[in-house]
Amino acid sequence: MKKIIMLSITLIITTKININAFDYKNYNFENDIKVNDIKNNDIFRLPLPDYVSETRNSSEVVDHFKYLPIFTKGIYEYEYESTNFIGTKKIVVEFLGYLEKDSLTTVLVTYYNKKEIKQKNYSIKVSQRGLIFNDIITGEERIEIPIPLFKDKRWSENGNENRVIGFSSKVETSTKTYDNCLKILTNLKENGKIERYYSENIGLVKEVIKSEDATHILTLKSYNQK
Repeated sequence: MKKIIMLSITLIITTKININAFDYKNYNFENDIKVNDIKNNDIFRLPLPDYVSETRNSSEVVDHFKYLPIFTKGIYEYEYESTNFIGTKKIVVEFLGYLEKDSLTTVLVTYYNKKEIKQKNYSIKVSQRGLIFNDIITGEERIEIPIPLFKDKRWSENGNENRVIGFSSKVETSTKTYDNCLKILTNLKENGKIERYYSENIGLVKEVIKSEDATHILTLKSYNQK
């Protein structure tokens, strides 16, 4: 009997030491933790971060093409502001058409400066991870819209941390107000962030890039879908 009691006491002490030794305050909860995995473990009980939830069902997944209609030809005119220069510049983005065999849409971007006009050919690729595009301002390739698309979707790319904030943001511009916009937040690896807003059946309506060196703002002025 004494051996059984001593063994029980030893197990209790060992269990307490294991729990206390786990530094949950500094634990990286970015890993994909399922609530059920923690509930079913009698020893591993930690306070859950707010964003952990049960596996999402299909009703919570949103159509990614709704916020970036790559199958529709159109011309988008943006106003570009930056702390790097005085005044504003114009950027025109033209969707030329979708190529089904290559799973991409060709895009022509025209940058209007005071002395010259520059044009660049980009493409929006459809992949399993998402719709991949080059940023209009930085030129860096990134996942523009993730697949699947749902609230609080998170992913890492190019050293940056990305998150889908939601689908209810309001964006006011000098020409129009856009309701129920998709908002994607990117925390840059080098002390900065990017906020992007997409309107249903239109696409990107605003992008704000803030870094240590500068702030860039891209705002949709007009669009014409064909």
